[in-house]
Amino acid sequence: MQVNSINNTNFKAMKVNPVLRSEIIKKGKNFVEELNNYGKQVADVKMYDVVFVDNIDCPKIFSMDKKVSRDFFYELKQEEKFLGKWHEVPAGPEGDTCGGFYPDEPRTFQKYYGKDAGAQYAEFKKLNIYEQAIRYSRILEELDIKKMVADAKAKSEKRVNDFIQQAKEQQLNEELDNLIGKYGAEYKEHVADEIQEKSVKKHWWQKLFS
Repeated sequence: MQVNSINNTNFKAMKVNPVLRSEIIKKGKNFVEELNNYGKQVADVKMYDVVFVDNIDCPKIFSMDKKVSRDFFYELKQEEKFLGKWHEVPAGPEGDTCGGFYPDEPRTFQKYYGKDAGAQYAEFKKLNIYEQAIRYSRILEELDIKKMVADAKAKSEKRVNDFIQQAKEQQLNEELDNLIGKYGAEYKEHVADEIQEKSVKKHWWQKLFS
């Protein structure tokens, strides 16, 4: 089996540190074939890598975004330790606390599967560690894709709404220009004052002799 360097330019989603060669040999030919098969299963995942850095029994999942250094698989395994357990947090100056149970499924499963998270997570736990890493990398990628599609849709809708608003404003300005062009008339300020003053006086005399 060809073993890939962690920092190589091979863009396949599974990467194995060459220093693990001796560990892989100890596991035998069948394991080499299995590991190669796992690599094929995850080869179409583009946004996350399943990586073996210092332990062939402990996969890591890294984002292809080099600005993100988190090991997502490690975070999942840490979260699993607390699922369904009771927790308390400080809730006042007198030593009061409030508590509750952690959810029964990881947040990523709840976000991705919704009401089916429980059943899907139960199936996930039946998988071996390598199959879990493969499946989890796919879940992470599909969540990212959904978010990117939603963001693109929101931006597109905003551009459409902005265009419609601009068109309405332009139409209103054109209609107003037409109205002023048809009925508009300029009055000097003192002429307008004289007209208003005469109108007031007229109304006063009318009231006096009514």
